[in-house]
Amino acid sequence: MTLGEHIRKTRIDRNQYQKQAAAAIGVSTDSLCYWENGRTAPEIRYYPAIIDYIGFNPIPEPIGTVERLEWFKNVNGLSYDGLAEKTKIHPEQLQAWITNKKTPIKRNIERIEKILNEVSV
Repeated sequence: MTLGEHIRKTRIDRNQYQKQAAAAIGVSTDSLCYWENGRTAPEIRYYPAIIDYIGFNPIPEPIGTVERLEWFKNVNGLSYDGLAEKTKIHPEQLQAWITNKKTPIKRNIERIEKILNEVSV
């Protein structure tokens, strides 16, 4: 199920119009309509508001360390700079790991795991 489908289901369950749901999430009615109909996907920056609106996080947490780091970035609606602020790791380094341009060494994997286990989602 896509985020748009989750939004639609929640909105219908609450007997809300798209305008009301869009206002709750902080987007235009057109954006919400596009998401619900699968024309576009929400930008990552809207994920926290969407998760708050539907009442749970429908995006499953992956198993791999770098994948979990990307998941954490996305579900919190963070830019690389925002992720860097939370993890105290340079944003260019984070981006290189997440985009598979570089692979973190064992020491950095352990550091990321520690951070992800300490930081609340």
